[in-house]
Amino acid sequence: MSRNKNIVWTISEDYSDVNTNSFLSETPYKLALLGISHKLYNKFAIEKFLSFHINSKTNYKDLKMIMALAIENATREKLFEFRPGTVDFFEEFLKSLKHKYEFLEPTSISEELERAYYSSFLNKPRIVNGSLEEMLNEIENFHSLGTYELLNFLKNLYQKYFHVYDTMPTTDKVEKFIEKVKSKQIINPMVVNVKEVEISDLEKFNIESAEFTQSIYEDLKEVIDKSNIKSGAKDYSAIVERRYGKSIGRPNEIKKLESEICTGIHENVKLHFTNGEYTMKDSFFKAQADEVHTKNLEKYRADELHFKRATINLKEVLKNSILKNSEQYNIRSTMGELVASEIWKSLYSNNQKVFKRNYSDDLGDISVDILLDSSASQTVRQSEVAIEAFIIAEALTSLNIDTRVISFNNFFDRMIIKTYRDYHDSKLKNSEIFKFQGSGSNRDGLAIKLITNLIEKNPHDRKFLIILSDGKPNDETDLGLIGMADLGVENYVDEIATFDTYNSVMKARLMGINVLGVFTGLEEDLETEKKIFGSDFAYITDLKRFHSIVGIFFKAIANKIN
Repeated sequence: MSRNKNIVWTISEDYSDVNTNSFLSETPYKLALLGISHKLYNKFAIEKFLSFHINSKTNYKDLKMIMALAIENATREKLFEFRPGTVDFFEEFLKSLKHKYEFLEPTSISEELERAYYSSFLNKPRIVNGSLEEMLNEIENFHSLGTYELLNFLKNLYQKYFHVYDTMPTTDKVEKFIEKVKSKQIINPMVVNVKEVEISDLEKFNIESAEFTQSIYEDLKEVIDKSNIKSGAKDYSAIVERRYGKSIGRPNEIKKLESEICTGIHENVKLHFTNGEYTMKDSFFKAQADEVHTKNLEKYRADELHFKRATINLKEVLKNSILKNSEQYNIRSTMGELVASEIWKSLYSNNQKVFKRNYSDDLGDISVDILLDSSASQTVRQSEVAIEAFIIAEALTSLNIDTRVISFNNFFDRMIIKTYRDYHDSKLKNSEIFKFQGSGSNRDGLAIKLITNLIEKNPHDRKFLIILSDGKPNDETDLGLIGMADLGVENYVDEIATFDTYNSVMKARLMGINVLGVFTGLEEDLETEKKIFGSDFAYITDLKRFHSIVGIFFKAIANKIN
């Protein structure tokens, strides 16, 4: 499954999550076609079209096959031009198809169409009659790369041959919708304001104008052209900054850190630290990030009372567990929580201690790091991840426990490390967590190695690390595609990735860090998670239990200490 997604991601250059079975087949060739379709057409509109008008039908396989063949007919040559290596995928696909129909007769309309469509490539006679022959002729004459033209073609085809599309919008309504999109289109093709086109309109009509699609595509294309990826250049700084935000930190310090931790299977991986600030305030990726941020906040506000109660409950659990035997007191300091009544002292004297900080004796002071896997597998639950991480951070910081929240994912040869809040940040910084967004792949072992290195440098007596992950470390960099530059980074998959992540967890524990793994992935990956974290992990099918699991973890640690 991971390799399948990587093929789609590499060709589409869109690292958001993807359904790899959209074309009824997960052969490398069909996955490559899916990738090029996401690059050339508007993915959102096509997915909505599938969801509302195909997947719900009893003959959805036949309808999907028609869509797949129409898209293939229009994009095949573009795919071969963009990724010459996919010609080999096509030849392998034809071999398997030839073998299939040498021994089996078609048992459905979709198989009849498949055999007939590829017959010329297999040097076989076309065996199809009547309306299917007529439909195939229409498919073979379709060559448009416009999203509207594609969906309108499919709508007309389905209405003509299946009589199941009475609920589709009329041509007049579609035309009016396109005019609405055109009238709101931004002149500068690099500026895409996603709010300009109402999402409700997209869901209602499921068709988007080719012009609007093009403005988004041009933004992506410029990023790729500037990075010179197709020419084989190995510096992806421009595209990484454009997608994730500008780099923070001193270059010499980052290089030193890379030399310390990017070793072995992680050799040549580069670190990109960011806080999510964009140089181009009106870029497509900034607009996309803002939209995700808004959705995450809206989901929190929709049930804010419940989430605030959860925060209070977790705070009480923490007070009665890891802080139970600690004597806490406040002292005046030059950092911490501002005391408004003391501000005058800094204005009229040399006394700058206008803040208060909480200190505790007996068991020593505490730091908590929350490490979030922000790979593409998390896109389906990114709001839930953001909310739960926010609840935990709110509970911890309200008790003056030094808390850091970081996410990680991989993109090309980079590991993206985004810091939402650091130990000494104001409690107000917790709201940055709502900017959490999933994309790309994940080198869990390297991320844990990095955070361990950072934790080791802090002076706290008790150190906690909470890792939220899908339990499937995966970063496949070599897909064997001609035209894709050699990243110089080893594949990070299967047992090698699992063992490396396990090693990183063990080393963190040997350094005295209390590590909890929280698993949000598929049940089939549960054994991998057990191998990595041993007994100190929790499997949750409902992310709303994340903060509760963390509370139980702290209770267990406190019991061991006491």
